[in-house]
Amino acid sequence: MVKLIILIIVIGIAIVFSGCTESKDVTSAFKAIPDVQQFLSEHPTAKITMTYWSKEEVEKSSTEISQQCDKIITPVAMYKATVSEGDLKLISWINADTQIVMCSLTQSNNDLVKQPTPTILQTPKRTPYVKAPSVQLRITATTTDLKLTHNGGDLLILKDQRITITNAVNNAAIDGITGMALSNTTFQNADTPVETLGAGSSITHTWDAPPKGGILNIMIQDIPSGQIITQMKVTVVQAKAPSVQLRFTAAGKLTITHNGGDLLILKDLRITITDAVTNAEVDGITGMALNNITFQNADTPVETLSAGSLITHAWTVGSEPAKGTVLKIMLQDIPSDKVITQIQVFVT
Repeated sequence: MVKLIILIIVIGIAIVFSGCTESKDVTSAFKAIPDVQQFLSEHPTAKITMTYWSKEEVEKSSTEISQQCDKIITPVAMYKATVSEGDLKLISWINADTQIVMCSLTQSNNDLVKQPTPTILQTPKRTPYVKAPSVQLRITATTTDLKLTHNGGDLLILKDQRITITNAVNNAAIDGITGMALSNTTFQNADTPVETLGAGSSITHTWDAPPKGGILNIMIQDIPSGQIITQMKVTVVQAKAPSVQLRFTAAGKLTITHNGGDLLILKDLRITITDAVTNAEVDGITGMALNNITFQNADTPVETLSAGSLITHAWTVGSEPAKGTVLKIMLQDIPSDKVITQIQVFVT
């Protein structure tokens, strides 16, 4: 009998200490509430009381508690935590098992004021991942131009791509191309605006900067994603002269007719005409560019010569070659420095 009494006393003491420990844990949680911390900082002598309410007790007063909290409270065991000074109180209902604050309210002169619902800070949305275009590019460089050809993949929006070209040896910028948008006018084909580059198409940039044999570092970066879509080394090769068939006639004037082959860019061609016997120049035409005004048709600017088209040169009065004279005509491509045709023509 004595042992039974001792056992009951021990269990009772354990329950009391357990309740005290749990109460201390809830008190710590209560003191961690920002509103409580502010209340204590403004009222240093405030008192804290902690009252345990069983599930049954909460259930009996659930209507009143729900009205105080301005929301429906599901009956569970709770602690009513109060911090007070004078008539001013801050009351929190705390779940006894989870120590989650169910609601908080202030009380002054018997008036209840529900604490504002805590503001939920939305996590800023991450900028959607921007994927760089996947594309296969072939880049070739000659002493006269750089050519980018789209060999397959996504469509390229040129304003969204920047290109940087440097010398692979000394890292110096080539032709000022450092972070230049591919929509720049220098990458337009014959000054024709090009906004996109799709499979099979190409754009060209003309220059006279890199020498033959130079090695270039070329990098193209996608601006929206910041990712590099291609980076390669390209060796500069000698520009290739156009392959073309031309017919020359000299009857009252000199006529040059394009009979097939590559398009000729007249500013890239120079012509020299001499007497085949004396080697004297004819009409001052020595190394003259074919875009010279004297080779324009009726003073109409002609920039290119394609299959089926022609240009003429009217001899200067007093300098025209006599009939029967044999002319030696040489046409040279300036970019490649190669002779594309050399022919003898009779003046008729």
